[in-house]
Amino acid sequence: TEPQQAFPQTMFTRVERAGTDAFTDQRYGTTSNQTNVALAWQFLLAHGIQQRVEVAIIDSGFWLDTQGRARGADSDFVPAPAVPVQYDFVQDDSIADGPNAQPCAATNPCFWHGTGAAGVATGIMNNNLGHAGTGSPIATPILLKTNGTRTNRNWAVRTAVAWGAHVVSMSFGGDCNRACRIYDRDHTPLADAVNAGSRIVFVAAAGNGRGTPAAGYDVGDPNFRHPCIEDHVICVGAVQETPSALTPTAFSNFGARVTVFAPTNLTVMSYPQSIGPTGPLPIAQASGPEQPQTFGGTSASTPFVAGVAAMMRAINPNLNSGDVARILAETARPGVGNASRVRASPGSRRRRRVRRPGRGEGAGRRAGRGAARRPAGL
Repeated sequence: TEPQQAFPQTMFTRVERAGTDAFTDQRYGTTSNQTNVALAWQFLLAHGIQQRVEVAIIDSGFWLDTQGRARGADSDFVPAPAVPVQYDFVQDDSIADGPNAQPCAATNPCFWHGTGAAGVATGIMNNNLGHAGTGSPIATPILLKTNGTRTNRNWAVRTAVAWGAHVVSMSFGGDCNRACRIYDRDHTPLADAVNAGSRIVFVAAAGNGRGTPAAGYDVGDPNFRHPCIEDHVICVGAVQETPSALTPTAFSNFGARVTVFAPTNLTVMSYPQSIGPTGPLPIAQASGPEQPQTFGGTSASTPFVAGVAAMMRAINPNLNSGDVARILAETARPGVGNASRVRASPGSRRRRRVRRPGRGEGAGRRAGRGAARRPAGL
């Protein structure tokens, strides 16, 4: 805030689900995790900054109906009959509905993973529903559904760039052996975008460790977790809550290639459970009754930072991934233990060959039913 600046009371109260006030969330405040997100909201509101920033959520499991509209009574997607911008790279059509078929945390299902990620970054503010996302004053989601394969995700990245996304949130990743690194050297949608002059900001998850219970590990050599350590990527780990709010969670990966650590276990909009009273549910039961949810892991920390990056881009549209990473590193609270080291810039670490897109724009199975945008080449 600026010295001696008076703020209207409305800038200090934002009503979410069940009358809760987003300004009282300890993960957004000046205590606990000390992120100061609520102060950033006040700054944007007080200065009349309304520049919309598009945040691409590359994920799977968006709680939408078959027309691509918000589903349920507690959604933080744009209300129907409006339709969020979206695309399904699994079915190659314009509706990104349906559950996530990929497991999270060993074999546990996470059917609506993308919904949680979208809520953390872009959840609508002050609508008496769900919970405000970190970028809520200015962020608009682009929902890009993928199947977890590298080729599918690269296609989604290229589409996010082609559609003019300002920030890309990637709550996924994996260790990358030698063959994987050779492949990524020659298939570089992230570096291609930057080398072509894009100022898009890429944010990716550091990952949730290994074993039971999960224990974090170094994302660098010999694990080489991608896309976390890729050029031009802001890599995000997860930090604990009170009382050790500046210490990484036990499950969060870490290392010099992690840019910043951010809160996890965040309140989001409602959607059905993936785990029932007796254990994991089958995917056939994915569309059960919706319930208020919290979203966790580094999968939540990543869109948390993506929403913050969106606010930064609203203030200064000329910022790129390196600029955002540098500002985060310079202004973040010093961490404890494995969170005490940050990487100042996710800049280029090796020369890469630019690969030309090879896939044309197919008509799509349900083209025309959702957003009118078409995907980029693969």
